[in-house]
Amino acid sequence: MTKGFDSRCAVLLGLMMSAITAVAADLQERLELAARRQSGTARHDYTRQLCESRRWLFERMTETACTAFADAFAVCGIGDGSESQHPDG
Repeated sequence: MTKGFDSRCAVLLGLMMSAITAVAADLQERLELAARRQSGTARHDYTRQLCESRRWLFERMTETACTAFADAFAVCGIGDGSESQHPDG
């Protein structure tokens, strides 16, 4: 019984660490995008190209996939209510 409990705890801990890592990576990306938005033309071009790529993906992904990546799209103002709904929706 304890062994099964320990393995479930290890799995849960692993999932929690993965989630924390994902949140930290998302925060880092948001900070980098914000810095690029406020700086020179080269950085603006990078942000514009990144958001254009995300727009392209958004228009081709299923609604379920778009929901899974909603935070990444929202950084670029995609699918957050400021633009039209997903083509599948």
